Amino acid sequence: MITIINAQKDMEEQLKNLWNTCFEHDEEFCEFFFEKRFDPQKALVAVDNSGRICSALHFFDSFYKDNFGNVKPALYIYGVATYPEFRKKGCASMLIDELKARAAKQNISALYLTAEESAWNFYERAGFKRNAQLSRTDFTPHKCSEIQWQPCEFEKFTKLRREYLDTLNNAFFWNGSELEFMYCDINRDGQVLCAAYNGREYYAAIRLRDDELTIIETGFPRESGDILAGSIAAYFGQYDIVSIFGPEDEFFSGSGVIKKTDFYIGHTLFIDDDIASKSVYMNLLAD
Repeated sequence: MITIINAQKDMEEQLKNLWNTCFEHDEEFCEFFFEKRFDPQKALVAVDNSGRICSALHFFDSFYKDNFGNVKPALYIYGVATYPEFRKKGCASMLIDELKARAAKQNISALYLTAEESAWNFYERAGFKRNAQLSRTDFTPHKCSEIQWQPCEFEKFTKLRREYLDTLNNAFFWNGSELEFMYCDINRDGQVLCAAYNGREYYAAIRLRDDELTIIETGFPRESGDILAGSIAAYFGQYDIVSIFGPEDEFFSGSGVIKKTDFYIGHTLFIDDDIASKSVYMNLLAD
């Protein structure tokens, strides 16, 4: 028999083992997550009769701003994992159902997550919809030093990011502690930068992985893609390609554009159907 309960602090090693079993080559991030962000009250586990953890999920507090500017509470689901021998037994579905029930009781408006393509069918069966669609623009950067980027402190990043997200409809926001965790995560294998351009300040959250330079979120003007890609490439050294993410249909432009691609990055389940929308903007920092 499988039972769903809140995680306990003394389950941390079991949860780490589950994480490292299911998410290969992620041991460093696992240690970072459990040191910086693990909260037993923000985790659900499925346990068998012996008390062994079969499956688990973590969740973060968040909120959602709809088309009318209404702000409603939401939860971001994170790190869903099930041991191979317990898969296809309904463990993860039971965890999702429990979180949905708790969210409804607390008048939480939405649950959302990012997922690998292999897991899309599972989340759609659970009631989630693929409606956080993003745009990706790939550039061959023309090196430039027109603007000077510098490391962005968390307080400034929070201010600049909020100003940018306030311009978007149907957007999900991180609460302060969750955003700080993601900020620290980006700075593990990339950097959060800021710069002044045309009298305004902008931020850019950068990932550097396998010699790939990706701007995963920025409020920089879309029409200035060449300047953005070129100045970021100059800051980090020469890169053959710079990829820039943006909200749906908001591609960056410039002479260095190689490719523009639309793709889904996230799934959302609205507890209150009245606020559901076809497309939402989700935190790229969580990807």
